[in-house]
Amino acid sequence: MKQYQSKIRKDLLLSTGETIQISVENLGDDDIMEEKLQNTCGSNAGAGSDFFHIYRKQKEAENERIHKMELKRKEEKEQKEFDERRSDRISAFLKSTLKKSESRKKKKLKKSKQKRVIAVPK
Repeated sequence: MKQYQSKIRKDLLLSTGETIQISVENLGDDDIMEEKLQNTCGSNAGAGSDFFHIYRKQKEAENERIHKMELKRKEEKEQKEFDERRSDRISAFLKSTLKKSESRKKKKLKKSKQKRVIAVPK
């Protein structure tokens, strides 16, 4: 279950120039809140035949903007997962390297003690 944080206030600018505040619940970590531009006229709402091309350009631009936002979010998520996996691999490598290094130091110390014992004159 997703954990939701407390409500936050967001300023919204109306077409009349007024600014109002609305409460918005903060979404979970994986969810994003996209602001979508609205075309109030639509493709056929009493517009002339020349308006359709303008509408189509606006729609394509909006779809492209949303597509770019989704790609950016996906790339950021993949990069975050890669960084986590990379840091895990690095820490595991350093841990094993340290363990092997300690083992070599112990062997070297043990070998040097044996040489001292043999080399002691009587």
